[in-house]
Amino acid sequence: MYLKCFLLTEGRVEIQPVHLPILNYAPEGDNIFETLGARWTQAKRHCLGVSEIVYWLCNIPIVWSRLGGCSSCASFGRCVRFTVRAWPPLAKMIWIHFVSATVAFLGPVNSFIVGLLWLNGDYKHIDSWIFLLNICLQVFYGCSFLIIQVLSVLLYERVKSSIKPAPRNTTLEKMSAARWSPVWLHALTTVTQNAVSAPGFFFCGAFAEWIATCKTAVTHKFDYEVALKPKVDAP
Repeated sequence: MYLKCFLLTEGRVEIQPVHLPILNYAPEGDNIFETLGARWTQAKRHCLGVSEIVYWLCNIPIVWSRLGGCSSCASFGRCVRFTVRAWPPLAKMIWIHFVSATVAFLGPVNSFIVGLLWLNGDYKHIDSWIFLLNICLQVFYGCSFLIIQVLSVLLYERVKSSIKPAPRNTTLEKMSAARWSPVWLHALTTVTQNAVSAPGFFFCGAFAEWIATCKTAVTHKFDYEVALKPKVDAP
């Protein structure tokens, strides 16, 4: 809807967020396999957003034509202003889906090349500013990963009173108390678990992106599957 409004208004549309106190549940099934399947279903649906890039690129020439193209200085100026406004949304969409589709492969390849240069003592490349920038970015990405995990723990601590608790006097309740009660243990466990599962997570995300990309290349009709959500009793 935002893209349609953007094209119709020549990029003059503005979005004002409305902040509401809500809490959304993650996809969840009755067991771990159903939960993983629900998360995979949701990932495939989210990745279909890559089709918005095609929609955007196909409609920009149409807007240029509607504005008059180069028929006059005024129409040419409107086309230039619209093009300048159209680049940021396009860059954002490309960046989101490009990173998701390639991070699972570029990350290991980059680490392999860096390690190979270091082991072979290729100081001609190691002493370059490109190599230094690469290392700095890797450190930045690693620190960002850790910060996101810690922030997720702090967010949980803020909203845990609104989350449906585990059934009382059950093994799940005892495990939850041991796993999440101390904040430092919660953070340490979260960082460790996500670090171990990150390669598989990023690979599945990239696979879902490429599935969506292939679908976009051959059709414009998609089946938007809705993932399973937990059944929560009404208060």
